[in-house]
Amino acid sequence: MERMDEIFSRIQDLLQRERDDLSRVVARETGKSSKEANAEIEKAMRTFKAIQYQKYQSVGEVLPSQDKDCLVFSSHYPVGVTGVVTPWNFPLYIAAQHLAPAIMGRNTVIMKCSPHVPISSTKLVEILLEAGLPQQMISLLHGTRMEVADLLVSDKRLDMVSFTGSSATAKGIARKREGRKFIFEGGGNNFQVVLADADITSAAGKAVQGTIGFAGQKCVATGNVLVEREVLAVFVEKVKSIMAVLSVGDTSAGADLGPLVGERCHDLESRIQESVAQGGELVLGGHVTHPKGTDGQFFQPTILILPKESPLVREELFAPVLKIIPIDTLDEALAVINAQEYGLAASIYSRGQSAVLNFIRRVRVGLVNVNAATGGSEAHVPFGGSGVSGNGFRLGNPEEALHAFTEVRSVKWYPGQ
Repeated sequence: MERMDEIFSRIQDLLQRERDDLSRVVARETGKSSKEANAEIEKAMRTFKAIQYQKYQSVGEVLPSQDKDCLVFSSHYPVGVTGVVTPWNFPLYIAAQHLAPAIMGRNTVIMKCSPHVPISSTKLVEILLEAGLPQQMISLLHGTRMEVADLLVSDKRLDMVSFTGSSATAKGIARKREGRKFIFEGGGNNFQVVLADADITSAAGKAVQGTIGFAGQKCVATGNVLVEREVLAVFVEKVKSIMAVLSVGDTSAGADLGPLVGERCHDLESRIQESVAQGGELVLGGHVTHPKGTDGQFFQPTILILPKESPLVREELFAPVLKIIPIDTLDEALAVINAQEYGLAASIYSRGQSAVLNFIRRVRVGLVNVNAATGGSEAHVPFGGSGVSGNGFRLGNPEEALHAFTEVRSVKWYPGQ
């Protein structure tokens, strides 16, 4: 335990030492701004720190026994060889959410990183090795084809698979796990509810922030806003005034929105046009754009007003598209949110404590924010969802994360015999 404690302290020191270089690499590979890349590094550091401290709290427990001659206790043991599959959008932070508890749990890890972030992922593993982690405990697998990940998760020598990525891929892995332990965090099609008694200026600002941050390429991005009709017009005007002045281009040169990863822009444009043809209203944007001096995939900040029946309301777009859905009541908003297959994040803007508590109690998601945009919490707080967004395990929280990457062994011992 002392040796692992030293390694985790060293990992945090090295992440700090390499911070400038890591920030440049993450920004270049993902399209994030320098500020966003630095925020990710900070969260990765806090994740390793939280798991480091939790280790001393999660060694098991002594339990009472009805037999006075019996000692009963439980302990946590490694699961074994663990396959970790990580996404491109948070190559350090999400990797840390998996690696920190897996390694502290004494598992051997084979990590398959996204082909979009090979350098970021390699640098993280190099830091783990430089910190003193034995080479046999960590391997990094690169590959540009999905078949590489398929081969990994299908290998019967794995004892556990841990995955963050699209819900469709998670379903495919679940079919191949053959009884092995499997934890996943999938996508999220998230909703912010704005009631008539809310601070509309704040609600509009946070809705934009939650939607366009990292060009919407986060599983906790807002994307959808359910707005009571009484304040719909003023809300739309406020978000439009904010988004209309946002710049698109190279974030290292000061642009507000960077590129979309992958070749998705033209398909996204077609889906938006289809939603308008089906009764939606395009308020702003909606098209592919080509900022001067760039050659990437860029999309305009977009605002749509859609009926709740629109198919696009049920889709995770992973783009800077704000979908506004008019509603009449909180009950209607909850019905829309709970009817979808995703269950990751939701938020509500209201000054009414009764409405807020009603929302918290009834909404079926793993992450709830009040008077804030949808999003994750701090590094030590449980993170995960339900439905196709997760299968009940919670990364982030140190105790739950360590339990996820270990097996509990209950012991009944008669020491006098």
